[in-house]
Amino acid sequence: MTILQGTRWVTNDCNITRIINERIRILNENKTVKSYKMCPPEKPFYDGIVCINCPNEFNMDTRKCVSSPNRTAAYDENVRCYVQKQSGFETDPRADNYTSRYPLNDSPTPNCKKATPYYDGIACIDCLDPFQIFDVDTKRCTACDPM
Repeated sequence: MTILQGTRWVTNDCNITRIINERIRILNENKTVKSYKMCPPEKPFYDGIVCINCPNEFNMDTRKCVSSPNRTAAYDENVRCYVQKQSGFETDPRADNYTSRYPLNDSPTPNCKKATPYYDGIACIDCLDPFQIFDVDTKRCTACDPM
């Protein structure tokens, strides 16, 4: 199986929730069968036949190594896909589900829109389950700490 954490992978639909749910389903269906092994760190991606390494990103849907489709698209680890790079935005202080060491205030810099309220340094995004909370300081989508 492809190593998800700590690797650069993308999905066609920018839906990490789908990939995580699929992984959970596969593992749950095969609890009694020990047929699934993780790829080694030096070759973390499973292409359907063998474990491989990629110079850029690995597409979880096509199981192939990929790179940015054009010069204006950038890999965004928060949403695990290529997005159009944006600059000059800030996280919307009226958004839900964010944490910050300092209060966010309206400023002359434009806020991200309601549908994608968080600015992660690459683009305005929305954080999907299970990483629904946006950490403004680290610019990362995170999961709620159960403690």
